[in-house]
Amino acid sequence: MSVNPFVSIRASPNSTVKEGDDVTLTCDVTKANPTVTSYVWSRTRDINNGVHTQATYTINQIQVEQNGTYTCYATAQSSRHGNLVGESSVTLTVQYRPTVTVTLKGNPVAVTEGDDVTFQCAAHGNPPVYTDYKWTHITFGSPESQEMSTGRELVLSRVTYLDNGEYVCSVRNSVGQGLGRKRLDVLYSPSIAVESRIVAASIGKPAILSISVSANPANASFTWKKSNGDKKLPVVGGIVLTGPSSLKSKLFIPSVQGSDYGQYVCTVSHTVASREFTFEIRPKGPPERPTDFRILSWTSVSVTLAWVSGFNGGSNQSFHIQYKETSRTRWQKDDQLVVSDPGYMKTSKAKVPDLNPATSYDFRLVSINKHPSTNSSGFTGAFTQKTKARPKVLDAKLSVSITPTVATVSWTISSGIEDITSYVVKYCERGTVVCNRQRVTNRTATSIVITLDDGFQDYTFSLLIYEEDDLVKVLDQPTSEPSQVQFQVGVIVGIVVAVLVLLILAVITTIVIRRFRKSKSGSEVANRETAAAGGITEMKNLNSQPQVRPPATESSIYEVPDHQANQTPIYTDLQPPSDTR
Repeated sequence: MSVNPFVSIRASPNSTVKEGDDVTLTCDVTKANPTVTSYVWSRTRDINNGVHTQATYTINQIQVEQNGTYTCYATAQSSRHGNLVGESSVTLTVQYRPTVTVTLKGNPVAVTEGDDVTFQCAAHGNPPVYTDYKWTHITFGSPESQEMSTGRELVLSRVTYLDNGEYVCSVRNSVGQGLGRKRLDVLYSPSIAVESRIVAASIGKPAILSISVSANPANASFTWKKSNGDKKLPVVGGIVLTGPSSLKSKLFIPSVQGSDYGQYVCTVSHTVASREFTFEIRPKGPPERPTDFRILSWTSVSVTLAWVSGFNGGSNQSFHIQYKETSRTRWQKDDQLVVSDPGYMKTSKAKVPDLNPATSYDFRLVSINKHPSTNSSGFTGAFTQKTKARPKVLDAKLSVSITPTVATVSWTISSGIEDITSYVVKYCERGTVVCNRQRVTNRTATSIVITLDDGFQDYTFSLLIYEEDDLVKVLDQPTSEPSQVQFQVGVIVGIVVAVLVLLILAVITTIVIRRFRKSKSGSEVANRETAAAGGITEMKNLNSQPQVRPPATESSIYEVPDHQANQTPIYTDLQPPSDTR
């Protein structure tokens, strides 16, 4: 009896797969009469629109667009009933990481400085379950990025040119991470970096006032005027574009006269807003006093100071910190620290070292260039600060446990830990100046594990104890205890030496035995030759027939000297006795 094929489908490894995986669909026929002769796979449930014609259908590196229902048609040809068709379907679900889209709320045509901006992050993935939304800001022209807040929206209030850049939203599901990006291009009026707007010039010498601004769009006009004057002054080289959003203009005075000293105003006109910037030309002279002179920190042996540099008077300047114990009445020139100038309106820092613990000190600051001081310059300060008492690090002990690849350095400190800020473990190859250091910033720590580069190298260990960045105590590893590494190296060396000694002894023994055997063999040969010679002599004595010597001739090689004529030759032919009868 003819029957339609009974069909089922198997999906391997599963009907739910991740994008990029391979999946195999198998069309199983459990019952058919007659036998199935053809297969067709279709995605549209149309036997005439097939995508594959084998019982097994493998999809390599499946993509999202290959989601959907797949139907297998199995056909058996019956002479009586024609084509008998069985079918079965399976739905493939392709999971994929999120596709992320970032937009600006309200879709503004342009963003101007001072506006509020909201970024929105939308994700579409399968499964649609997302673990987090993270925002990152990448400044234009910079490889560095800054992590922002989390959430589906990112709000920026009163944006400035510093907010320009690319904003990235990252979203993750169980398959992977998706990224969405959006550029923010803030239109802003001209801004000037912190730089000196004072120029010092001597009479008859040239002077140049220069201004560099950043603006978006990078299109502006510059006008220079003397303060309280209406006359426009000529610029040098016009307006120069020095970057994607940077513009520069210069005012040139070829020969400064007394009337040229004073203030100047540069007006920068821009589509967003216009701004004015003030400059000044003054005679060369002493530097301005530094400002914001202050104490940053202090320890038992040092005090760290900071200040902001002023105009250098047209010449290179340096800063001199003078200090003395408060109990002393006079400042000493030897007790001073000299610091170079980092630039106009830049902050400088300096540490005064090697002070006495628990002692009050006075500090003052002066800026100096090649011009003599006037009433407008001089010392800034003075401050009084008492150093801390030296930390009482009592009963401090250091121990080291070493294996061939790891060293565990431990220490105990019974008191004084409240003044400690960090530790440094210093370990050096014994007998050399090759050292490494590892810092421990947790002052309550009592040990550190160090991975050794060379397990067979012997090291010495020290613990350096710090208050801020001042070294207050050094603990050295006890020298009476040999390190385990050193012991293991000794054992290894001993084994190697023992093996070498055994090899040498074996070689010597072999040589002696060979020589002894050779000597013994030579003695036996000599004995045999001696015995043979003795037998011949005895047989000769038994022969009573006198021996006849061959007649001598001049050329005979058998001629015997006269003094040997009566001697019996060693080698004599043995002949039978003649018959005398």
